[in-house]
Amino acid sequence: MRLYNAVEKISNAILDENKVETIIKAIFLKGSLARNTEDKYSNIDLYCIIEKDKYDFFLEKELIILNKYDVIVYSKLNKNHLICVFEDGVILNLYTLRENELDFYDDMIIFYDPSGILSNYEKIPLEYSLNEIGELMDSFLLTSLHFYNAYMREDIIYSFYLACTLFKDLGIFIRIKYDPEYAKLGLKNLVLNTENATRSREKYLDIARKLKITSVLECVKMIYVLLDHYVNNIPILLAEYINFDFYAYSKRKIMSIN
Repeated sequence: MRLYNAVEKISNAILDENKVETIIKAIFLKGSLARNTEDKYSNIDLYCIIEKDKYDFFLEKELIILNKYDVIVYSKLNKNHLICVFEDGVILNLYTLRENELDFYDDMIIFYDPSGILSNYEKIPLEYSLNEIGELMDSFLLTSLHFYNAYMREDIIYSFYLACTLFKDLGIFIRIKYDPEYAKLGLKNLVLNTENATRSREKYLDIARKLKITSVLECVKMIYVLLDHYVNNIPILLAEYINFDFYAYSKRKIMSIN
């Protein structure tokens, strides 16, 4: 597959630096390629662990190294994250780490690790904590009140934007319920295979099909109807993190709009 060929060529270009001077301690993949959910449109999420005293040196050479793979049409470095778009269409996210900066979230495929520094890697699922779910709900409810005010003042464009935000947040709650291990991926590759999950996904898609400027109120009410199923069936441990009074208040406000 084209992406795996790109990973091999890019990794080999990086490892060529080790032939001159030891810089690279490990190279590994995360993201859709590591989860085996990629397609030809996926990005490459490649990670390099660098010798501590060579870290800045490697950052300075990254673009020179990557140009050996293909012509770079766009690049941007944000701290340790370099984004590169190549002429052949490959989009690379290259993360440069020191050994103590390694996190354990998500699946991993090891490409190079001669010292075995990744041998004890144990994946932490991309789950939301109970407290994080409570914060997501609070944010959703506040957004719904902003929607109420915008809709009532006939701020149509802002109302539509807020409705889209509520729609996105609802999708995250659905994923938390049916696919918690990868909930922090948000709406990306939201494939729900169980019977109950499929029904929720179809109802969610019904909202997506109707979400237009002329039907934002109907859609936001539909969002609350579907969210009710989530709120009314949350686990006991999660219940203490949900402000049910605030939920009921915001729902009344939305449902009161004619």
